[in-house]
Amino acid sequence: MSTGWETPRARHCECGAADCDAVIYMTWEEQDKADHVPDRWTIARGHTPRGGASWRVIEETDRFVIVEIDEQGGSPA
Repeated sequence: MSTGWETPRARHCECGAADCDAVIYMTWEEQDKADHVPDRWTIARGHTPRGGASWRVIEETDRFVIVEIDEQGGSPA
């Protein structure tokens, strides 16, 4: 019996662009990889995160990209 945890669910792209209306699909397990870690955003493939000083890709699939945002912009010298 399927519980629905494996079924991808729709959610909005978190790229931060004012005109972005992209919808991405993620399973509950995939959402947990991003939602419970500070500074991680889930964005549509091909989108660039708006905000933060820099960012890096944590995971990329054929449906979405998880990025980690650096609000500070690098380490102090």
